Amino acid sequence: MTDPGGANNSINDTTVHGTAFQARDVDQVVINHYATPAPTSTDGPTDTPLPGWAREVADSPLWRRLPPTRDPAPFRAAARDIAAALAGLHDETEWEATGDPWWDRSFPTRFHGQIGQLLCAEGAPDGDFHPAEVLLLTLAPYLSQTLWARTAADRAGVDPTDLRLTGAGGDRGDFERYFDRGHERLVRRARLELPERRGAESDIGWWLFHQWVDHGLRGTEDHWTAYTDLTARLPLGDTALGALFHRRRTGQLLYGLRLSLGEMCRQERLDRLEAVASVTGGVGGIGGIGGMGMPQQVRVRRLAVLLAVARARALDIPALPDDLVENLGIPYPVGLADLRQTVEQAAWHTDNGRMVLQAADCHHEAVVEALRRHVGQVDLLLYDIRRAAGADDTLAPLLTLPQRASAEGVEAALGDDDRPKFESYGKFQVDPRRVQELLMGDQLYRSPGLAIRELYQNALDACRYRKARTQFLATRPGGRARDDWEGRIRFEQGVGPDGRPYLLCEDNGIGMGASELSRVFARAGTRFTDLTDVRNERAHWERAGIEMHPVSRFGIGVLSYFMIADEIEVITRRLGEDGATSEPCFKVAIHGPHHVFRIERSAERLEPGTTVRLYLRDRAPSCVTELIGLLGVAEFETTAEHGMRSARWAAGEYALLSGNRAAAINAGGVWVPGPAPDGGVPEVLWCESGGGVLVDGIVTQPSRLTGVLAGVDPQHPDADRTVLRGAVVNLTGRLVPKLSVDRLQILSDISGDVEDLLRSAAADLASSPSGLLSYRWLCAVAQTHPKVADIIVQAAMAADLRLRLDGGQEFRPAEVGCLPVDDGIVLGSSGALAGRLIDDIYPVVRVSDHVLLWRLLAHGAAARLAEVVPALSEVGPLLPASPSDGVLVALTATELTRPGWIMEIAARIGRSPRATVARAVHLGLCALEPDRYSDGEPDPVDAALLRSGQSEADVPYKWAAWLSTEQPVPLDRFLHAYVHLGLSLREAAERMRAYGFDVSLADTIPDRPGREDLVLLSQDGGGEGGWFSGDHDVPPGHVLWSAGLTGIPVREVCERLRAYGLRVTDPPAPQCGEDLRLLSQDHDAAPPWLGGREPVTLGDVLGAARACGMPVADVVSVLAAHGLKPRVSPVVRPSQEDRQLLGLMLDGAHDYGWLVPRARSWREVWYAADGLGLPPETVPERLRALGMTCPLVLPETLADLDEALLDKGLYLWRTLRTNHTEVSVAALLTTAYELDRPVTEIEVCLESYGLRVSAFPGRHSLDRDGLWDDIRLLTTDLTGPDLDRDRRYLPRPASWLDPAEAVPLEHLCAASAKLGIPLPEVVARLRGLGVDVPDAAHTIRAAMAKLPRLPREQNPA
Repeated sequence: MTDPGGANNSINDTTVHGTAFQARDVDQVVINHYATPAPTSTDGPTDTPLPGWAREVADSPLWRRLPPTRDPAPFRAAARDIAAALAGLHDETEWEATGDPWWDRSFPTRFHGQIGQLLCAEGAPDGDFHPAEVLLLTLAPYLSQTLWARTAADRAGVDPTDLRLTGAGGDRGDFERYFDRGHERLVRRARLELPERRGAESDIGWWLFHQWVDHGLRGTEDHWTAYTDLTARLPLGDTALGALFHRRRTGQLLYGLRLSLGEMCRQERLDRLEAVASVTGGVGGIGGIGGMGMPQQVRVRRLAVLLAVARARALDIPALPDDLVENLGIPYPVGLADLRQTVEQAAWHTDNGRMVLQAADCHHEAVVEALRRHVGQVDLLLYDIRRAAGADDTLAPLLTLPQRASAEGVEAALGDDDRPKFESYGKFQVDPRRVQELLMGDQLYRSPGLAIRELYQNALDACRYRKARTQFLATRPGGRARDDWEGRIRFEQGVGPDGRPYLLCEDNGIGMGASELSRVFARAGTRFTDLTDVRNERAHWERAGIEMHPVSRFGIGVLSYFMIADEIEVITRRLGEDGATSEPCFKVAIHGPHHVFRIERSAERLEPGTTVRLYLRDRAPSCVTELIGLLGVAEFETTAEHGMRSARWAAGEYALLSGNRAAAINAGGVWVPGPAPDGGVPEVLWCESGGGVLVDGIVTQPSRLTGVLAGVDPQHPDADRTVLRGAVVNLTGRLVPKLSVDRLQILSDISGDVEDLLRSAAADLASSPSGLLSYRWLCAVAQTHPKVADIIVQAAMAADLRLRLDGGQEFRPAEVGCLPVDDGIVLGSSGALAGRLIDDIYPVVRVSDHVLLWRLLAHGAAARLAEVVPALSEVGPLLPASPSDGVLVALTATELTRPGWIMEIAARIGRSPRATVARAVHLGLCALEPDRYSDGEPDPVDAALLRSGQSEADVPYKWAAWLSTEQPVPLDRFLHAYVHLGLSLREAAERMRAYGFDVSLADTIPDRPGREDLVLLSQDGGGEGGWFSGDHDVPPGHVLWSAGLTGIPVREVCERLRAYGLRVTDPPAPQCGEDLRLLSQDHDAAPPWLGGREPVTLGDVLGAARACGMPVADVVSVLAAHGLKPRVSPVVRPSQEDRQLLGLMLDGAHDYGWLVPRARSWREVWYAADGLGLPPETVPERLRALGMTCPLVLPETLADLDEALLDKGLYLWRTLRTNHTEVSVAALLTTAYELDRPVTEIEVCLESYGLRVSAFPGRHSLDRDGLWDDIRLLTTDLTGPDLDRDRRYLPRPASWLDPAEAVPLEHLCAASAKLGIPLPEVVARLRGLGVDVPDAAHTIRAAMAKLPRLPREQNPA
């Protein structure tokens, strides 16, 4: 240790060895002996020089406080030796080398000096001290500092300067959990890494480390192990000192020194401390007091209080209020070096019964605020001491301490101009009344019914606390806990004898004492688990293997009671720490949130527990309704009554209702519980329908649907309610996540915990005889939660279960896996279903040839195919399918070219993007490179970068909202990345190149566009979005308008736009004064503009002419001069009859005429003509006269076949439009079938009308049934078209095979089964119908080459 040394200063004829500071404007000064006191004592000076701590202890003025009859020598010598040993043990830690900016090496000396001031000043308490007590008082500061330093040194490896959440275990994990629960905002600020705020993460991180060591570790087994290890290395040497340093005495003193000042004088805390301890045995070879063998008295309780006051006066920097740390990481932070100087120069003086802090050297506003708050806490401590001393004789001498504490001497430091460094500053504060009103209103809690939730949660905490204490006491010798105790919670709602409506919540839990009522229950923001003694008790429980996890997180729930009540009555009796039920019963009546209430003794409750009675306002919710809506499972028996309605939750039994939307969670049908930890509530309940997530048995909604919770189809009718299908998961204990203040929403990602619980419970499901685990149920689960279905199938495989397809076929998941489309594939191949795989559970899917073959082989249903290719019987083991594979096999080739969409699919099935791509490759669905994708959660910047710029609402399919690697990345995506993602164009290109995109455009354009360029490149001129993509010419209106907007010459605008790869036509000289109006779509000389992506229609031309009052020809001339190509079709003025025939409006007429539609359905035309009484043969010519393209030519005189063909109800006219010239084979055959006429006859007649019939190889000569089979063969679902002639509204059109696409193998198989013909015959008939179908054997062999096979290490062959 370094010996501080110091100067001798004479003040009022008194010599002080050390440094003295003159305080400003003080009537009386008492000097703090922070420097080493002069070497004087009642025994004379020490014989030899001593190191700093040893000398401070040996020469302490406290020894002079002993009566002459009590020899201090042996204790003083022992204290000196212990102090010297402590100094060495302290220096072993080399704590200064850690760079801890909050470390205050001089604190124990200051602390020791404050003890001397308290006990040696005039009017100090008459302690009648014993030498052993002085030994403890002098050593306590150094013991405390050394214990802290050694405890901290063992954990410095957590690296407090790094506040990232790494998910590490051990001490680092404990530290991360500490700062991530309650200090998130501070951590976010610390990690901003702004250049002007350097060092913030280190300064804030070290402060958090101090709080973690002080509060997170205090009272734990590690704390007491460190204390035992420390005392074992001290020179105690005999039974007296050993007894003195027992953890019940000195250990408790040190433990109390780290308590908050408000906890020090809690009655429960004082009761744990010995009032008077007797220590026998000699010290240093001399027995007892003065060598007479008298025992030493140690008033532990009194010493604890004295030390608490002295430590508060010594100003422990890390323990000062958090105003200090809240002003780090800001542009003008607290200077920790200045703070240390302020604290070292501070002094206390006594003024009219007050202790006044004099600190006139505060260099920052936050230091002033922190010291004033600290003095306020000291003031409350002095009040608590006087209250406790009045009821405790051992504390009575402390009544001579000052009654109040004042911060009137805390002031700003003076600057060079002798003026305060700061005179005017503010502090953000809240109005307590307004905040209370907010907390009691629906702005925070949303619903008054949540007051009932808070009542239940508080009762649950009370019962949990009592259960844990009861279990712990049962493990202790002589424990008085009742072994028959069972928790109960009871709600009752009604009208009392006085006519007042009330709600009562009663529990038989832990109960409350006077301290809990005043300091916890009635203080918003304080939780009972914040009390150090509670944390300490829990630490004892944990060492005995007993855990208690409180529900309360914020300590503001009691305020919610005032949402439904104006008055609260509480009757409570506390269960003693030893299990005694004789603690006093208290009653309080609170008549409003601002009411000062009395705590009165009562005899109304004989057993421990609490009764809360709310006197309700009008329209209060029903406790029965609310509890049914929130409580899925009760840990303790819970009942509720309201009038004639009642509900009961048996302890540990799920209460879930199917189809009842008022219930907490809908989960119906068969239930299979998972394992129940410690015989309690099962954490997982498998259910036939519904599902969801509970926290502590209470319904809560996850805000992050990832992993097993992902994949809910937004289109599904239950998507808004079912966050988990097939199971109810109850998160409790250590798995309770971060929750919103109203506990309605889960804020953290719980997917990992939910998945672990489901996996641990899946074996119970697989072994259950309930029959719940079925193929159909798996399909229902996989529909919305594929990863959950994967977990279940894995359990079924491990148990080697056998399941059954809906068609009755049995299969082993261990061998074939399970795919939700298996049923459709197998049934379809057998003829039971059509080729299209339709299921009422799983979405419609068309699978590729090799997937079809894979599943048929897996289920032994490929006999038809094996007849064509016998080698199929020797394929060997195939890859078992997972339910989530159903999502992958449904992806089209187009979807698989969109990396962003693949990431979304990965999230939906609960896999990483890399694992998803690897699985797709293994399934033969694509040839992508998995290493291009993240093996964890995708970078959100990448996810934003890969979007196409269109919202999902603006595209027909969700995948279309993502960019495709088949197209070069357009300009607009680079500009979006630059403006909104903060990436240069090159940086964006590098990120996208990693996914296989063509980003060649980025190599040819400026890397960082300037502001003017951004304005030119945005279609609305805002420079923030709506960028040109480069896929069409820049509209000429934009060129002229943006030139005027920016003041840049038109020619330069064109050149700048071309520099970004855009196509721009140099505009001509102004054509007229209305150029911009004519070029704008809305004729207002502003965006959007004509041209670009959309053609200029005749309607645009007519609208411009009308808006600008110009002839149509002049408008066309101006637009053409600017490079546009307007349509100049003739404008007609049809009659009312013509408009009806064309499908136009029947009222009004445009001044410039009507626009004729390009085409109409012939069915619509024939119906209109029939309504007008027009002969059908006259209609085509009339349409042509009106300007429509109409190749149909009918004979002037209609024959019988013509009359039949022109029947408006024929399927043919549903498919043909007035401008069509080609009739499909399907339409030809269907028409022949409908008219029951030869195909050739129909073909010839249609060709005579000017229509061309799609060629097919041969003439059709089959009977009517054979003809219908061919028609069915051409439809994808093998059902044929709907030919109902009486329908006024068209049915959904049939889906026909596309001649341009290969006929899938599933269609061939289904047709073979449904028509009862061999596969080669199906191929031959399709070829005869003009469909190009490869040889069946070739198709099968090509599919065989892509079959998903077992990995080599799993393949026994």
